[in-house]
Amino acid sequence: MKTFIVSLLVLCGLSTAVYAEGYQADIERGKALATAQCESCHGLAMIAMAKQFPNLRGQKPAYLN
Repeated sequence: MKTFIVSLLVLCGLSTAVYAEGYQADIERGKALATAQCESCHGLAMIAMAKQFPNLRGQKPAYLN
């Protein structure tokens, strides 16, 4: 019974390693998405250009309260 359980766990572990390769971070795609979607309101430094938009970095004290 122990051999069966160990074998099953090894097979499960090996099968997940195959799928892990497909989920690697694509940094360049992330930068392009952030530039296209976020930069227009939040700015290049991720500090909002207008009061109605929250900062994505260095939040204003009034926004946090």
